[in-house]
Amino acid sequence: MEKVLVKGAKVIFPGSSLHQQVLDLRIEDGILQEVGDRLQAKSEEKVFSGHALKLFPGFVDVGTECSEPGFEQRETITSLQAAGTAGGYTHLAVMPNTQPVADNKSVIRYLFNESGEKPRLWPLGALSQNCEGKDIASYFEMFEEGVRVFTDGDLSVQASDLILRAMEYSSAFGGIVMHHPEDKFLAGNGMAHESIHAVQLGLKTKPAIAEVLQVIRDLELASFASVPLILNKLSLPDSIKKVQDYRHNKNVQIAVSVSVNNLLFSELSLETFDANFKLRPVLRAEEDRQQLWDCVKNGWVEFLVSDHRPRELEEKVQEFDLAKSGALGLQTTVPALFDRFYSEITEERWVDLLSFNPRKWLQIPLPVLECGQPVDVTLLDSQQSWVYSTDNNQSASTNSPWMGHSFQTKILGTFYKSNPTK
Repeated sequence: MEKVLVKGAKVIFPGSSLHQQVLDLRIEDGILQEVGDRLQAKSEEKVFSGHALKLFPGFVDVGTECSEPGFEQRETITSLQAAGTAGGYTHLAVMPNTQPVADNKSVIRYLFNESGEKPRLWPLGALSQNCEGKDIASYFEMFEEGVRVFTDGDLSVQASDLILRAMEYSSAFGGIVMHHPEDKFLAGNGMAHESIHAVQLGLKTKPAIAEVLQVIRDLELASFASVPLILNKLSLPDSIKKVQDYRHNKNVQIAVSVSVNNLLFSELSLETFDANFKLRPVLRAEEDRQQLWDCVKNGWVEFLVSDHRPRELEEKVQEFDLAKSGALGLQTTVPALFDRFYSEITEERWVDLLSFNPRKWLQIPLPVLECGQPVDVTLLDSQQSWVYSTDNNQSASTNSPWMGHSFQTKILGTFYKSNPTK
């Protein structure tokens, strides 16, 4: 039985009577047993103490890439969960782009059965068969296994009739479509934001209109079908402003997610041709990055995602235009965001972005923090310096732009239900 005593943590848990209090908390086997001001440690208890401890509802990542089954050389379920735990996540909603693709109940059942609760994996079902964008997948049989959201991951669906059918069919029994909008005919083989900077670097580009145009299409279809929609990893303030227009003028229920990469990096990072900055969506202009954060501050974004994409060394250590896109994100997302932006929005807003809003859209019950009840929490210290390195990297891959970086925010542990992880 895991026994833990947290000393002097600020509780940031909207909806709980303990919210905004500095307390000691005793947790045994994932159950909150006692809270107080000066609790004394018992034998065999692991004690967490510090000057800047904060206790949050467990963080939730939407759209994590799970490489198992099929691409275990990049990541296994075990290494994915280890990385998620180290990053403060208690729930990971994983993309269907496995091999075989998660477009049927067998693969969904495998992911649920193999993952346990450390952290809990929530498979996202494929929107189209084999994620090929040609015909809808078997939504209802996946829904019966526990799937609530359907997506083709980073693969944008070009066929408008397919997206519309997916919205209408899945919504009939409570499912939701999540889509990453990009017009492939306009985007082509671009790997950088269309700008003078990219031209100077000699990189093929993607115009902003490739994203904005499909955002408008998806908004029109969601409005026509009167269904909710998640627009995943929008990278442009213009895209989010379009969403706001539809929210106000057509009363469309839309959730927007933004990748941490587009909030923390811009096209200026491409000057070194480091393939770990080759991402999807591409890194935008510095002005776009700043305005994207303004959209978050304005409350126009529902959740922030790690965009965790493990890649083999051979897929990254080559010329920039030949390297695969994607970077690790689970271990560094919360430390990077909190170090850079923590004081710029309220703590309650951080809870919405990283925990409550993802749960609502994934239809995961909101956690409670009460004595005698199972916990679902993340403990961190905002003033404990550490360096992210290959020694403490928990992923099976190493493709991170943060390697060697020093953070001030450190995840100390996550505790979830009857199986606390640390």
